[in-house]
Amino acid sequence: MTRESTSVEQSERSQVAGTGHLFPFFVRKGRSITRWVAGYMDSTGRPLIPPVYDHAGRFREGLATVKQGKDWGVIALDGSWRLPPFWDGSVTVGSGRIIVGLGTKYGLLDTGGKEIVPLTYDMILPFSESLAVVRTGDRHGFINLEGEEVIPCKFEYAQHFRGGLAPVKHRGEWYLIDKQGELAFKVGPVKFVGQFEDGLARFEVNKKIGYINGHGEVVIEPQFASGLPFSEGLATAKVGKLYGFIDRSGAWVIPPRFYHAREFSGGLAGVRVADSYAVAATGFIDRIGNLLIPGMFREVDRFEHGLCLVNTNDEIGYVNPQGEFVWRAPWVDVPIYSNLRP
Repeated sequence: MTRESTSVEQSERSQVAGTGHLFPFFVRKGRSITRWVAGYMDSTGRPLIPPVYDHAGRFREGLATVKQGKDWGVIALDGSWRLPPFWDGSVTVGSGRIIVGLGTKYGLLDTGGKEIVPLTYDMILPFSESLAVVRTGDRHGFINLEGEEVIPCKFEYAQHFRGGLAPVKHRGEWYLIDKQGELAFKVGPVKFVGQFEDGLARFEVNKKIGYINGHGEVVIEPQFASGLPFSEGLATAKVGKLYGFIDRSGAWVIPPRFYHAREFSGGLAGVRVADSYAVAATGFIDRIGNLLIPGMFREVDRFEHGLCLVNTNDEIGYVNPQGEFVWRAPWVDVPIYSNLRP
């Protein structure tokens, strides 16, 4: 494939550089819902990189992973190859690094394709605050951007760093560690601790979810059947069979009345308003619970850069915060919010 067939024109390239973001879109091959090609569009729905890829991830830091045939490569915002298809395993871009996986082993490259860490780890997660969780056997540690294992693989489990702290499980107990790997705070006897978001982290005890602060102190008692990380000052929480939203004190801001709910992003959260997945019944609410976009979707992602990927019974597309489609096409079997994540 030539550069001309994948690159946008010079004038459009300048516009893309200004907005800094493109969105993958998906087009059926024939009538099949499982065979499709992907390209990239701008926030108005205008295709800028034609659909010539067999899969396409989201842009992060001006780069995106794309698949042609069995191999993955990396492109820039103008559609030019940063790394032509070179890898038939998993590829993840972020923080100026490329995580590659092949079989059960993972390594690390720079964005020019130079090897930093060979395929030695059993897992490498995306970087957060310049550190990445790695796993060797059943033990977790952290590497830096240079690939140095700055916190040895000695924990039974480890979460991402947020605000200079990371929850880890060590000798059967949960702690918060600092970036030197020191055990800063012990969390009480709990089953699980999630990563910090908005300064709070979920924990589970006796099949109930609560939240702790950066000192390991319980600030919201465990009382929810499930709960998501805080986002934009609110967290999705479930009691019984219904979901609502709590604030940082644990008080209900939006009482539980939805059959499913996602996190807030861009001031909106996806909620299911009917107790059936056989119908398209997911819409979007604002921060006080008003249903701004009616329940007309089957699945929704979260808003990023002003658009949200959604599907209905018949279509896939992107909507803006007013619920208007800026791009839509016949439905294809593309995961709405899993495989598109970096």
